[in-house]
Amino acid sequence: MKESIKGEKLMEAQITAEDRINRILEAINDSEISSIKSVVGGIIQLINDPNSTVQDLEEIIRIDPPLTAKLLRVANSPFYAPNSPIDSISKAVVWVGYNTVRELALRQKACELFDKEEVIVGYRRSEIWSYSVATAHFAKMIYRREYGLKGDDVYSAGLLHKIGFIAEEQFIKKAFTKVLEIAQARNAPVNVIEQSVFGFDHTKMGLAIARNWGLPEEISNAIGFHLNPFEVDEKWFRISATLYVAAVQCHFAQIGYSAATPFDDDVYQHCLQSLNLDQESLNMIIQEGQLEIAEMLEKGAL
Repeated sequence: MKESIKGEKLMEAQITAEDRINRILEAINDSEISSIKSVVGGIIQLINDPNSTVQDLEEIIRIDPPLTAKLLRVANSPFYAPNSPIDSISKAVVWVGYNTVRELALRQKACELFDKEEVIVGYRRSEIWSYSVATAHFAKMIYRREYGLKGDDVYSAGLLHKIGFIAEEQFIKKAFTKVLEIAQARNAPVNVIEQSVFGFDHTKMGLAIARNWGLPEEISNAIGFHLNPFEVDEKWFRISATLYVAAVQCHFAQIGYSAATPFDDDVYQHCLQSLNLDQESLNMIIQEGQLEIAEMLEKGAL
């Protein structure tokens, strides 16, 4: 019996990081999360398809009652203040705006991944979600203000860039809790302890999930390399580095679970230099972004 237990422990010790990631992916695909991934993937596909239509978006929303309810609630909120009640998806899309509804739909479905309130060593999903929404919003504003781009991809990546955390918490919860305990006790970055315990961190877990879900490579790589953008292929550098810079702003402002992105001044300054950004411009963007988020929350648009 003892020999059998020793053998099992030895086999477990020989499991590679890739094996662990694949096991988690299998568990995800067998869970209720798999129903979310098809909608998230469909919305992102629409966002990246210049030929997509309002009808395509309506079809995705129509078959998802919670998403329909959310859209109608937002369309009738004080933020959008319709002259008369909006009672259909088509009216809501026209009133709120096609691009905004795409963003709202993606945000609503992504939110379902974080829809569980449980405190684990100071970590809770609601705070990861607040942090992710703010990061996505800031990153999109940087894209629009500094690069003159719409920022749809970086917004999508921002909402999902901590999906690896959710996977670890849900499917290897005991080990994940231990990681948080060690990180807190040593005042060490969570991703460093993850790497030590799991052989991978939440960014690599997120990259595997994004690829498993068939998300565009730009979004997948931003998720996978947002903590180390100088290790990604050059063509994905801007989105990865912008995501890191936006996440650091949440770290500075202590928005949500800001410990999710450890601050490395060398990486941060190098990102600012490479992206030709300056802190003063960023401060203005973040201040405005925080006001926009606060107004949206107050008036029911988030």
